[in-house]
Amino acid sequence: NNTFTISQIERLKEIAPMCPYNKGEAVYLARKQLSYIDRPYFDYRNDCENISAPNQSKARKANTSDIDSLNLVANGSFEDYITCPYNGITASSLPQWASSIGGRYFNECSNDIHSSIPQNRFGFENAADGIGYTTIVTFDHVNNEQRWFLVGNLKSNLIAGSKYGVNFKMSLADSLTVSCKNIAVFFCDTIPSYYFDPTPPYQLHWNLPHQPELQFNQDLSNKVGWTMLDTNYIANGYEKHLIIGNFLDNSNSDTTHVGGNPDVVNGLYWNQAGYYFDDVRIKLLDGVGLSPTDNLQEVMTNIIPNPNNGSFTIQTDAFDKQVTFVLSNAMGQVVDNIMVTSSSTIYKNNNLPSGIYFYTIISGGAATNRGKFLLQK
Repeated sequence: NNTFTISQIERLKEIAPMCPYNKGEAVYLARKQLSYIDRPYFDYRNDCENISAPNQSKARKANTSDIDSLNLVANGSFEDYITCPYNGITASSLPQWASSIGGRYFNECSNDIHSSIPQNRFGFENAADGIGYTTIVTFDHVNNEQRWFLVGNLKSNLIAGSKYGVNFKMSLADSLTVSCKNIAVFFCDTIPSYYFDPTPPYQLHWNLPHQPELQFNQDLSNKVGWTMLDTNYIANGYEKHLIIGNFLDNSNSDTTHVGGNPDVVNGLYWNQAGYYFDDVRIKLLDGVGLSPTDNLQEVMTNIIPNPNNGSFTIQTDAFDKQVTFVLSNAMGQVVDNIMVTSSSTIYKNNNLPSGIYFYTIISGGAATNRGKFLLQK
């Protein structure tokens, strides 16, 4: 966000919607740069691509994670991409995601054996959600301490003290001969730096300010279908990005030799623990850390119009801070939450049924205002 001037960002937004088939690689590069700036990610695909690549529309109908408004992980099922993967393209080609080292991307749109679904160089597996997935290596006997990590963005910061459900799916690739139980999730507001040691044991060193918030120790030897890793998490309020992988060195990793099939490209058996990875979800379960009603800090907030049809404007004087708008139905279930980024923020959700809805304005981890409105269709 601090790299580009406003005029440069506007220029990128002019280039990104162009047709890449006649305007060239600059279109893909502009979309990639904007994926780091725009939150949430905006779809800049041109009509020429929808005609030439019908799988694009198939992906949007097939996946559930990316159209789920309650999922706070941006591009959580890896459906959105800058270009269809080929020849082992890395996860860095994905909007809202990056990879430290490695991290291959696969999609049904590809006819390249390195990158297709369900058959690709590492084995055979259908996507858990939609038609795309990526990979990570969590353990390596050959290159000793080699690791691949996925680095992703959240649609909005998590609310301090609130409980979230965190889950994702993994499947051990067929040509990988080792399973590894260790997988962790590290949350941060600023992505920490790392460096790769080019000498043995070739270790990747993260400069983590604290230990990963979530540590799993679960059997991940399944090569047919997907294994879900699922837990609850109480947020601290700084969670803006997530890093997923095995942060432990080889001596502390829990591994098992399970054998495998040779990959279809060069017939190699990979003496690693490497996983297909898909369907990353984080959802707000309840606001256990919200301040009680009688301790509300006075912040002026209005919903205009009220009643409305699911489309309205949130007017507040607290937008200079980190502010979250949490929406609940008449049963007290949280149905949506968004970041409020200005004094007048437009909200639209056509999937909400008619009824009474309650909202809470969260600022600095505390509830600063509550109210209700009527939704009529």
